[in-house]
Amino acid sequence: MINKQEKNSDLAVFSLLSLIKEHGSISQVRLSELSGYSRSTVSINCDKLLSAGYIISDSSSTTNKRKNIEFRLNKNLGYVVGLGLGGSSCRIALFDIEGTMIESNRIPVDLMCGPEPVLEGICADIDAMLRKHKKKNTPLLGIGMGLPSPVQYEEGVAFHPAFMPGWHLFPVKKFLSDRYGCHVFIDNEVNTLALGEFAELKDRKLKTLLCVKVGTGIGAGIIIDGNIYRGEKGGGGNIGHIHVDHDNTPCSCGKTGCIEAIASLPAVERRAEQLAERHPESLLAEVLRKQKKITITDIRQAADKGDRLSLRLIRDAGTTLGNLLGKLIIFIDPAMLIIAGRLTVLGPTYLDYVRKATLNEAAPWVGAAFAIEFSKLKEDSSASGAALLCISELFGRQLITKIAGRPVGA
Repeated sequence: MINKQEKNSDLAVFSLLSLIKEHGSISQVRLSELSGYSRSTVSINCDKLLSAGYIISDSSSTTNKRKNIEFRLNKNLGYVVGLGLGGSSCRIALFDIEGTMIESNRIPVDLMCGPEPVLEGICADIDAMLRKHKKKNTPLLGIGMGLPSPVQYEEGVAFHPAFMPGWHLFPVKKFLSDRYGCHVFIDNEVNTLALGEFAELKDRKLKTLLCVKVGTGIGAGIIIDGNIYRGEKGGGGNIGHIHVDHDNTPCSCGKTGCIEAIASLPAVERRAEQLAERHPESLLAEVLRKQKKITITDIRQAADKGDRLSLRLIRDAGTTLGNLLGKLIIFIDPAMLIIAGRLTVLGPTYLDYVRKATLNEAAPWVGAAFAIEFSKLKEDSSASGAALLCISELFGRQLITKIAGRPVGA
């Protein structure tokens, strides 16, 4: 039976380990100041963590005085996998426990095939990465994954996805946990993306962030006080099916006029092909004749050459999205707006139209100084955020000392 003294000792160990993880490199003096523990308590418990291999000392960065030696996490404690599943591809990345990426890869997926074939393909890539990089006796500590769907977080299942047949309530979390014998955390992919962006912007000391991904679908990730806002049933940020006034374009969800049906990547490409047929003089009409289709890259390239039809498509896509985002900005009042996803290929002109429409809609409550930027992490953002989510949960739920296979001495 665990007595009170042992519980207090475990709490001290874990509190100090969490502080070391949070600060990257930190001295015993600073640990004492932040934790409220005496320097002797800090010293005793840091010795335990050192002996168990959870932390390492970085004496080269400090003086020779022992109390000033800085500690950091032992990056060889274990691995974490981050998965960012999008509408047509999945980003798979392997990280150490500090969140440093070891390798990243992107594989195509067909969500229409159902969950098991897609997950088997993802697992094959994970297995290849682990064979290549995993060291003996260094465990896989956990997996974080973002799905392009509302997610019931604790259960780890997709909830009424719009374009993923067979995924509703499929036990993704259990599937991966059974396969790898580790903790798995499943969230909406734009939530994980937002978490990754928030971490990347830590020097700006933001408290709130709105991150919008525009790709096969359109979704938002909302960070409030540094935490993901998921809503009651995991549908927080599911903006893709908000109705756009005076538009009846059919959507895959069964409704009409959804922003996703009008301003997502497939919607813009589809409209480009329709308009190109009506404007044979345009550069896009020439592309359509040669390729039998128009991609988002074709639109960008034609716009860069001054093609009026392409510039019109970029204007309409950016303005339609910005009009909606301006309303969200008024409601959420974030410190910053990040635009991510494959539609960012349309470049700064697209961002300018999004910004102009957003600020126009949100005025006067939001001024011209409000920051609206493209994603800094780009393709790796969702996978990086999923890995950060996993690491955060392993520490936040005090799981790390139970699963790393390194008993901490009494």
